[in-house]
Amino acid sequence: LFRSLAEIPFSGITSISGEKLLNPAGTHVTATHLYIADMAAHKVWKLDVNTNALVASFGVYKTSGADNTHLNQPTHITVDSSDNVFINDTLNHRVVKLDSSLAYVGQFGATNSAGSDNTHLSSPRGIAVDPAGNLYIADTGNFRVVKANSSLLWTAQFGVAGVTVNDETHCINPRGCFFAADNRVYVADGVRIIILDP
Repeated sequence: LFRSLAEIPFSGITSISGEKLLNPAGTHVTATHLYIADMAAHKVWKLDVNTNALVASFGVYKTSGADNTHLNQPTHITVDSSDNVFINDTLNHRVVKLDSSLAYVGQFGATNSAGSDNTHLSSPRGIAVDPAGNLYIADTGNFRVVKANSSLLWTAQFGVAGVTVNDETHCINPRGCFFAADNRVYVADGVRIIILDP
């Protein structure tokens, strides 16, 4: 049965090593770690899931930027089976890949440059990864879902860049992706959920 919020005991995290959470927009939890993307802090933290102790972080607190050490309003975050971390760096119009220590590895999209071709994104706001390492990116500003391989190269897309239509070949407003146990991708898309067979 559904439990009301008042019935659920609260224990939470409000600060990490002296840095306060400002506007956490995305989380991901594994058996060992909790990952938090805070869009107002322009930062990602990796915590021990049992103790909440800080393990690593990426970004400069409360300082946006467009290079390999900064983020600009990170929203969603996901982690693959090798503990690589993928972040929607939304206002930099890219997806950033970090290794398990949260060191920069690479990116999909051109930093701080929105676009609609096969090398660009526009304000991505959702990401998922499958067991093979393929990424599914809600390319919100382009009204499409982009699939990229483990080398961060475009391989396919659903929807037409720049076109928003409520039908079976277009997106309306994709925000949020999830790769499920049935090997399908579920995308929150405006007034509906899209189910894709990758």
